[in-house]
Amino acid sequence: MTEDFEAWVQRLLDEWWGARPESTRESLRAAAKEGRMDAETVRLLIESRCPIGPVGSKWEGADEYSWMWAGRVKDYILTT
Repeated sequence: MTEDFEAWVQRLLDEWWGARPESTRESLRAAAKEGRMDAETVRLLIESRCPIGPVGSKWEGADEYSWMWAGRVKDYILTT
């Protein structure tokens, strides 16, 4: 690989974001601004194959995952 890790991640995020329709970008921007990681936001990130997906955790015995933003993706969305 000729590019460094940071450049590689930036390129992947740029390519991913550039392929999103404006309606998806608007939804993700609003969610990032509000710090919201609801089911729709998780679905958008996963189904669009975001290179750094949402961070999920689940307590033993819990039925549902709890999701949060990967800081790098949230920062990217808010500054792009």
